[in-house]
Amino acid sequence: MIHPSLLKKQKMILCILFAIILITSVIGLGIGYSSLSYDRLIPTLLGQGTFKEEFVLFSIRLPRMIITLLAGMALALSGAILQGVTRNDLADPGIIGINSGAGVAIAIFFLFFPIEAGTFVYMLPLVAFVGALLTSFLIYVFSYSRTEGLQPVRLVLIGIGFSFALSGVMIVLISSAERTKVDFIAKWLAGNIRDD
Repeated sequence: MIHPSLLKKQKMILCILFAIILITSVIGLGIGYSSLSYDRLIPTLLGQGTFKEEFVLFSIRLPRMIITLLAGMALALSGAILQGVTRNDLADPGIIGINSGAGVAIAIFFLFFPIEAGTFVYMLPLVAFVGALLTSFLIYVFSYSRTEGLQPVRLVLIGIGFSFALSGVMIVLISSAERTKVDFIAKWLAGNIRDD
């Protein structure tokens, strides 16, 4: 059972973090290349804005804000799951090689599989997911022992080994590729929420 003082502290921290998310979201809705002043946010949200204001808010900024929030939640959830499984507060997908597996899958797909431009963008997240899933499976297989089961320390160490090995594979792949392809892979792996 959680101690009442600890529970109260956790609730306070959650309220503060929620308030920070709300404040930064409001600030983000008003910032960008296209002008949308803060005094026009509420009227535009209520359907009383001009066509330009509604387009900027509903077609560009709100979707960007929602995607950013969902991506942040997904990253936090994946980190919490890995920390729970490994019982290590420092474990995350980047440290144990899952990100590297996704990156190598993207690089191989982009460099060696010719595909039409229209469907290419939609295939990249799927390829990255398959690469990450395959890497996770291999890390689990190498970490699991029939006699001892899954050892968290062993999982982290094998994951770090996979991370370094896959980083080496990535260097080999992009060292012989064209500059434009290398730039695309680097930008895609870094990620971006496009500004308006």
